[in-house]
Amino acid sequence: MKFMMLLAFSLLMSSSARAYDTIRFLDPIKGDEMVKPVAAAADDDRLYVVDEKKNVLFLYDSAGKLIKSVGRSGKQPGAFSRPRGVAVGPNGRVYVSDTGNNRVEIFDHDGNFIYAFGEKGSEPGKLKGPESLAVGVDGRIYVSDTGNNRVQVFTNEGILLFLLSGYGKEPGLLNNPTRIAVDRSDNVYVLDRNNERMQKFDSSAKFVKEYSLLGNDFTVDQFGFLYVVDGRNGKVIEQSGDGFIMGRFGSLGSGTGQMRKAEGIAIFPDGTLIVLDTGNKRIHRVELTNKLKVKALPLNLHTKMSVSGPSRAWPYSAETLAPYGDDLYAWLPKEGQFVLIDDKGKEKKRFGSSKGKGEGVTRGVGGMAAVKSEKVEGLYVTDNPNHRLQQFNLDGKWKSNIGEAQGFFDSKKREGRMKNPNGVAINGQGVVYVADTGNQRIDAFSPEGVFLFGFGPKVGGYMLLEPVALAWDDAGFIYFVDKGLKRVFKCEPSGAYINSWGGEGDGPGEFKAPVSIAFDGQNYLYTLDEDLRRVSVHTKDGKWLADFFAGGNQERELLKPVAVSVQGDKLVIADAGKSRLVSYDLHPMLTSPAEISTATKDGAIALSWLPVADSWTGGYVVSRATSAAGPWVKAGETKTETYRDENVVPYEKYWYRVATKSKTADVGPASRSISVFVAGSFNRSPVEISTITLGDIFAANYKWYLRNAMGAAVLTNNVN
Repeated sequence: MKFMMLLAFSLLMSSSARAYDTIRFLDPIKGDEMVKPVAAAADDDRLYVVDEKKNVLFLYDSAGKLIKSVGRSGKQPGAFSRPRGVAVGPNGRVYVSDTGNNRVEIFDHDGNFIYAFGEKGSEPGKLKGPESLAVGVDGRIYVSDTGNNRVQVFTNEGILLFLLSGYGKEPGLLNNPTRIAVDRSDNVYVLDRNNERMQKFDSSAKFVKEYSLLGNDFTVDQFGFLYVVDGRNGKVIEQSGDGFIMGRFGSLGSGTGQMRKAEGIAIFPDGTLIVLDTGNKRIHRVELTNKLKVKALPLNLHTKMSVSGPSRAWPYSAETLAPYGDDLYAWLPKEGQFVLIDDKGKEKKRFGSSKGKGEGVTRGVGGMAAVKSEKVEGLYVTDNPNHRLQQFNLDGKWKSNIGEAQGFFDSKKREGRMKNPNGVAINGQGVVYVADTGNQRIDAFSPEGVFLFGFGPKVGGYMLLEPVALAWDDAGFIYFVDKGLKRVFKCEPSGAYINSWGGEGDGPGEFKAPVSIAFDGQNYLYTLDEDLRRVSVHTKDGKWLADFFAGGNQERELLKPVAVSVQGDKLVIADAGKSRLVSYDLHPMLTSPAEISTATKDGAIALSWLPVADSWTGGYVVSRATSAAGPWVKAGETKTETYRDENVVPYEKYWYRVATKSKTADVGPASRSISVFVAGSFNRSPVEISTITLGDIFAANYKWYLRNAMGAAVLTNNVN
């Protein structure tokens, strides 16, 4: 990059800041090959520009030299129709908002087409004229779904994670959202054009604030400063993260520092701004300094959950699932039989029948659970039409029926007698819990079928309507889904109410028809909504993390999901609409360790930290740098909460960060850095003269002599 200063001036900031920006325009990049460039994105050594009229993606090096152009007009893979957005991900891939084709196209670092996702529509996961997109530090893709007045967030494979906002004028709602950006902390900024404002949302998709800013495009830097390009007036507006206008630069025209019909703006990792001066067919490069830019925004250190795949698919039209180690039990309603499948999809056994009469006949299954422990062993199945619970041996042999005997419950002859039962869960003590849907309660039985207790219809401050599914965690807590209340409940093993979450709606973590729930054996719950055709992920305390999937007939969409289960690090879904069982890989990106401490001894650095209390934790990755700004390199890995680095040099200062590595080998966000100085040998002087250089002695007066020292001495500080 040629650093020739063509124009330099200072801008007075807001009176409250009392600081100045230094603005320096570098040589512009000539763009004779461009017709209407509208968006740009940059990484360390590449600049990417999309041209809406030529339907191409231009690739430039960091000095502004054109490397190549890719794309053409059309609908084929790698072709474009009025593309209006581009972004670069942390993996170096390039994402293009192919607006006219209602899709997102992905290219590698050199512009080679990889794949695309999206199709026209208004349902979740579908796109309608998406004008721009952004990629977070974790690789999530944020798409401004302009025609549908919303933002959709996808995995890098195109699996929907959640929706943000919707149509309206109220704060948090959108009307013609055009441009989008995401900062280091996963805050999302949306240019809400028809509402004449910019809106900010936090990492949990909650509305934070709005700004009275409007322009053609904007970008956000690592400090949270916003830069908005105002093409009509030929200016760029700088705003701090707290909403103060820090300054403006530029004017209308074709001279140095001037713009005509400026369209897009982007930023290099080093902070250099890129402005697409569309009317003058050139690209401005602008260096900025600001005294207020002292500390970069912190990374979002909270745990995130993602998914990829599908990794497996088996042609079974199942209705209910029960994982058992690497095997899976499934109920096939059309055949009226159970099937046992191994982890390769091979059928190991079929058993049961829905025909005829008899104790071992199963007419329909609402839920089931398979278990083998010291307390209990077998497959427990709710025979929904016969209002009973059936027990089978794990090899499929019928053993007994439960819940048909009458007794007393609240002075009525129905204790232990079920009505339209559905979900089943068996805890570590062998207690069998059943969602007794028709009686609006949860029943508990011993492994032999003896009724123990029940709770409901009143649970906490709620009156149960339609409890349908159950799960339990290793601590013994019971979770159940009430389809009527559209909520998930957490209770003590005794049934005492602890917490609940959800509620009616289609927003993040909300439900319309929740029908199935699974616990991953670690820390997270997965609730399937058959109407929204998605799986909501929550922690055991009810904190929402994501809403996986969207409805549809595409490979990574759900058509008619009816049941969900978890096997190890696999999320398994029964999709009756596609007549298949499909498996996806889970990717927990865990929070970073807290309270990192350091010590130096014998020329080595010892790190220690508090453990990350998540059962998915598999170890830690330690990174090191020789400056606070990096670059960061991997120092090593450890299974424990300690790490010793012996590959250090005395009298040097190092910075360290620690990230949590999950059992799936996914690495979460790195911690805030901590610095440590490596002391040298203690038998050295605190300060010593290491080098002396003698200079010429000039005949001069006394004052001149003071200004021309005879020599120089280099002092070495052996302490810090």
